[in-house]
Amino acid sequence: MTVLKVELCVGCGVCAKACPYSAISVFEDSVRRIVFDPKKCEECSFECNEACPTGALEGKPDKRELVFEFAYCAICEKRLNVVKEEAEYLAKKLIELGENPEIAFLCDDCKRKRLFGVANKYEAYLG
Repeated sequence: MTVLKVELCVGCGVCAKACPYSAISVFEDSVRRIVFDPKKCEECSFECNEACPTGALEGKPDKRELVFEFAYCAICEKRLNVVKEEAEYLAKKLIELGENPEIAFLCDDCKRKRLFGVANKYEAYLG
């Protein structure tokens, strides 16, 4: 059985990194495109299936091209290295872990500023 559950795909591209035959490709410009080309698939252990964090792949993927928009930092609006669906998925995982989901929507610079801001307030409190 061959299934690509589009509604579960968060556009992370982990499947492409796991594929030993380059049957899944990721292209980035103003959007992230993930291209599934089952003609390139050979006998494998479905590494893409195992790597997918959401279970979006079962068996050999269908021929398909998915397009995802990048997420932007909630503070400075800089483009992030993740797409919107991936950031939302990470935010849900952070909530499950009891962590602040905001971090999924921050660029590295704003994360550092937040971290150092907390550290500076802590130091000021201790005197």
